[in-house]
Amino acid sequence: MLLHHPTRRPVLASLLAAAATGPFSLPAPPASAAASELSIKEVNKRLGAIPVVAVVNEQDSPYFTSSEGATQVGYFFLDPTDALRELRAVQGDNPSARLKLTTLSEVYFPLVQGDATALGGVLRLRPSRRQIVEANRALQFNSPEGTLLPVSLSEAKGQVPLFYSERVALSTADGAATRYPFYLRKEDLDRDFSRLAAEGALQGGAVVAGDAALRSNSARRAARRAEREGGGGAAAVSGIPAGLTRVATLDGIVAQMRSGEVDLKDALLVPSPDALRAAQQLVAEGGGAAAAAAPR
Repeated sequence: MLLHHPTRRPVLASLLAAAATGPFSLPAPPASAAASELSIKEVNKRLGAIPVVAVVNEQDSPYFTSSEGATQVGYFFLDPTDALRELRAVQGDNPSARLKLTTLSEVYFPLVQGDATALGGVLRLRPSRRQIVEANRALQFNSPEGTLLPVSLSEAKGQVPLFYSERVALSTADGAATRYPFYLRKEDLDRDFSRLAAEGALQGGAVVAGDAALRSNSARRAARRAEREGGGGAAAVSGIPAGLTRVATLDGIVAQMRSGEVDLKDALLVPSPDALRAAQQLVAEGGGAAAAAAPR
């Protein structure tokens, strides 16, 4: 039986992926990478909006609930319902276990990227299975024909997908700047793509019937329907076509923010609008605690 060991290094009470090549690739590096490097503090400002939930003991140490060979593995959950399920399993042997709500900025560098020896094991982020399925579907759809390499992510390995598209950009409230969003949920990219399409505000113009991205039957039907209804070829699609969906990983995006290989100063990490509310509710129901730490 796997023992639910807490980490050696406690999580203090204050605590609240794009690979460089292949289907995860981002645009080419800028001429001066150094000018695009972001400090840990600057990266944490972007991570601070993302809530995560851990199963912890009375000292606020997260439990190791899995293992890979001799290495113990614990998780910070992006989907609070997954954390609640884990809590119930841990409480079978550890009745005092509870949920703790934190932000990604508080755990990413010191714990997820921390020293496994000092921690007593590996701590990973765990995305929901649904988002992994969405990511793998997009990756497989856009992978080159005839590729022999597997194209997939795994939630157990801590591979957090971020969804984005070259066609989706958001303006700041005052309209003075443009931000390029990376979404933790595919549904939120669908929502903003549909809204921008309806407003005629997609980058690169409207999606039309001949667009190479409209390769799915449903998207082609929507484009033809828009033409029949006098839409000038604009496709009134519900959600973003698979051919326009791009997938990065959180680890990859953070690494490129730090290195400056890709200019991500205007990148925006977009959590689920209801993620924090759902997490707070489940933490309360699970007898846990929430620490509302400000991004550093």
